[in-house]
Amino acid sequence: MYSIIEFDPYNTSTEVWDSYFTLHKKLFDIHINISDFILLVQHTARKRDASYRLICKEENAIGMAFYGYSKRTRNEGQQLYMVFENIITEMSVELIDRIVQGILTLMRSSNADSFLTTTDNTLIRGIIDRFHGEVINTINYYFLPKKGFDIRLSDQFENENLYYKYGLTVEIQEYVPEHLYVSFSALMTELMNDIIRNNSQETFEETAEGIGNKIKQFKGAGIKMLLYLLFDQSRQMIGLSFVLVYPNSTVAKQELTGVKKQYRGQKIASCLKAAITNETFLRYPQIDQIETNCYSVNLPIIRINKALGYSLQRAELQFQVYRDKVAAAL
Repeated sequence: MYSIIEFDPYNTSTEVWDSYFTLHKKLFDIHINISDFILLVQHTARKRDASYRLICKEENAIGMAFYGYSKRTRNEGQQLYMVFENIITEMSVELIDRIVQGILTLMRSSNADSFLTTTDNTLIRGIIDRFHGEVINTINYYFLPKKGFDIRLSDQFENENLYYKYGLTVEIQEYVPEHLYVSFSALMTELMNDIIRNNSQETFEETAEGIGNKIKQFKGAGIKMLLYLLFDQSRQMIGLSFVLVYPNSTVAKQELTGVKKQYRGQKIASCLKAAITNETFLRYPQIDQIETNCYSVNLPIIRINKALGYSLQRAELQFQVYRDKVAAAL
């Protein structure tokens, strides 16, 4: 009745790609064509050494997942990253057993002692509970309607002229310029690893090549990238903030905002986020809402979000599950 199809993003049939893409469009608000979608999946697969699954009931795709073997952890053992892309539309004892067996096989073959996954899907939570998964982080999702944006904060920071006070200059770009790929990726890596969270064993690494690939994909898919960059007097990049605007969408996505450690606690990150929020609504009049997310314990960015007018809409839990618990679940 159920089948789980493993496929290689670099060598799979048109039929499987069509099913994977169609299900993705059904479950998510994506606005790219299938060619750009394939490139995006292939980039993710290469970055995380990922293995993909399409979950079918008879002839119909009902779910999907990928499993990535990542070295981005601070512990010595290899860790498996499992992403059930909020996918499975139904669940049964038979399907759960198939998934559990598949996960255990992957963990054994990769010598992974645990895996991480993030979800707010109650069906997936059922599987995680069976594994006695431990909650290690909570990710909050915030939304800011245009009418709820408190522009006074942006005006206040502009009047205070914080950039001048600390000898900083700001550049506004659409996409990352190629000559800044190296410095941008280095700052991204530093800021992402500094993010406040309950459990920080997972580490992050961005590369100039990865930034170049993403910019190419964004442009090919018609995704706009509004970018604010901060430089010190020696032209070292010390801060950034960027927003992604998808074609035919009224919701923009505020991604990372941050500054180097020595500039924190001076309202500079608040100033950056307020400025790019204001510019997003001005530059893209079709946008009536901005979405962002952060870990639930990242109080500095939560304070900034609330000051700008963001409200909490939902939360996802990040779980860690150990191999011996998976084996015991069979």
